[in-house]
Amino acid sequence: MLEVAELDGEFKPEFEEWAGELGPLAPDTLVPLWWPSRWEGHEMTAQERIRDFAANLEVVFMLQPEHHSPSDSPASGSTSGTRASSTPQRVLRSLIQLRSLVAPFDES
Repeated sequence: MLEVAELDGEFKPEFEEWAGELGPLAPDTLVPLWWPSRWEGHEMTAQERIRDFAANLEVVFMLQPEHHSPSDSPASGSTSGTRASSTPQRVLRSLIQLRSLVAPFDES
């Protein structure tokens, strides 16, 4: 997550355009506020929630292709297709995918 956000929960300047789609991140933990705090009727502790998010993000991240395509960015032309941008782009794509998986179960 430190590839795309600062510890204060703000997206890095080059990724601010994603903030609207991905929502706010909790300061220090960088767990998205939309990440569930309950699982199968059980209220997770803060540590359980962090571990749950990290484990799910890692799985989805590993499934993402390493290459970057211009369509990965919500604003066209805002990021380059360099190898250096590969990891942040994979993190962002992973977050988008996790958000879409969590949305049907969102309690709000």
